[in-house]
Amino acid sequence: MLGKILRHFVVPRATLAADKLGALLKGESSFRVQGRNMEPTLSQGTICRYRSLSSEEQMAPGSIVAFIHSEFSGHIVPSRVLAGPNDTIEITDGELVVNGQKVVEPYIRRDFSVGEYSTQLPKQTVPSGSYFLLGDYRDASQDSRYFGPVPRSTILGLIVERA
Repeated sequence: MLGKILRHFVVPRATLAADKLGALLKGESSFRVQGRNMEPTLSQGTICRYRSLSSEEQMAPGSIVAFIHSEFSGHIVPSRVLAGPNDTIEITDGELVVNGQKVVEPYIRRDFSVGEYSTQLPKQTVPSGSYFLLGDYRDASQDSRYFGPVPRSTILGLIVERA
């Protein structure tokens, strides 16, 4: 009986604790996705692990990051980096254009991006030290289209794993 208790309760909890400790030692943290802004890539309830970034480290376009913004009452939110410091970005007729080049976005569903909010964005330049973040579910995402480019200091890290 004691063996059964150990196998079903103690060992799994010890394994989970070891996983969390390993993540902390690698500079990683985790959070649970609370909204639908990144569907279909990340569903509500998905647990994501993110890795802290060094102050000099740049984020590549298309990367998914964890960030905090006052609009979300201190909650950690995932979003996709689509333009970096000094890049130009616009959306015309549903097509994302960064630095004059159309961006292929295989991660979004076109039926999640039909409203004017999602299909039109006047051309703008991302300020130095900031990033332009968009959710994959464009019609349901409050992102840089809503509150503007995000300062680098509010980006917690790069999402490295999701479960």
